[in-house]
Amino acid sequence: MRTDPAFWTAAAKQVEEQALTQEPADDWRFDTLIVDEAQDFEGEWFEAVRLFLREEAAMLWLEDPNQNVRSTTPMALQEQDFVGYQSLLNYRSPESIARFIREALPEFAFTG
Repeated sequence: MRTDPAFWTAAAKQVEEQALTQEPADDWRFDTLIVDEAQDFEGEWFEAVRLFLREEAAMLWLEDPNQNVRSTTPMALQEQDFVGYQSLLNYRSPESIARFIREALPEFAFTG
């Protein structure tokens, strides 16, 4: 295994260039793309992934700009014909999860 970061950067670039010049076989094209945690997704990655989509593929793009820990530049999705929906509600917060558990399991008690 190579420990020089430059080796891995060069290898990744070489693989990327090869992938972008190849035409994927039809059985490697997909009808649907779902990207979760898209706030961490790089624009170049999207272009590479699109090569593997059928022409009329459905795409679901889930991102939370408040979780952009890598400071990735947001993609301009309106240029990709995406429909947007924004909500500041966090459906995965510990409070909402605990409330659901209490309602679903009335005998359950949280401790600690």
